[in-house]
Amino acid sequence: MADGTLLLSIGLCAIMLIASYLVYRLRKSRPPVEKEESYGVVLAAVLALFGLLLGFTMQTAMNGLVLEWQLTLRELNASGTAYLRIDLLPENDQPEIRYLFRNYLDERLHAADIVRSGASPEQAMRKALQAEHKKYGTGR
Repeated sequence: MADGTLLLSIGLCAIMLIASYLVYRLRKSRPPVEKEESYGVVLAAVLALFGLLLGFTMQTAMNGLVLEWQLTLRELNASGTAYLRIDLLPENDQPEIRYLFRNYLDERLHAADIVRSGASPEQAMRKALQAEHKKYGTGR
């Protein structure tokens, strides 16, 4: 993906250089224009570059959201598969493991809520560990 971005950047630079050269040649063949009118060309160029910057920023943000969505989907699929695999264990062990797995998922969701609310991941992990110690009766 980084190679595609590099090629796109090089291509855009080449197109901008070619366009600048063509405008230079066209301007040279025409009679001189008043200085006040030439600011429009500069303004158009600056606004075009600003538009490109804005477009690339939005694309980067969207790629980050898509990546987050894909990772969440993978985690959900893995959790669902693990829960279904509990059925492969001996029947007398299944209820206890289902209970522990549900508690794990509750703690995981709670930690994700803490991180989503703006708190640090360290705080979320510390709270999850405290809940785990309370659950197993180990004091720290």
